[in-house]
Amino acid sequence: RAKVPTFAEALAARHAAGAGWEAVVQGTAGVLRNLGRAPLLDPSVLTSIRQPVRVLVGDRDATVSVAETTAAFRALPAGELGVLPNTPHSLEQVPAAALAAQILDFFAPNGE
Repeated sequence: RAKVPTFAEALAARHAAGAGWEAVVQGTAGVLRNLGRAPLLDPSVLTSIRQPVRVLVGDRDATVSVAETTAAFRALPAGELGVLPNTPHSLEQVPAAALAAQILDFFAPNGE
């Protein structure tokens, strides 16, 4: 809380009805540690996905780099890549219009 008070306050408000923001942070930290030890989406998994997939990354993402996302996209046989300008990692900070445009474009029949 002392290092990032604004973020802690936002988490506290968002998770007031549940176990509390501290439990959310602890749980998230555990998930991230486990993913660091044993990633679920390694290249062998990605190359086996035959469905069309569009991976998106924000150009200001400090959690997952554009290079890492590009590598994942290249491993997907039917992959597409979208880079959202001026966008960080946190979903609530992604510009809704840009995200909606990406989703609509991906699911548009025959590129219409």
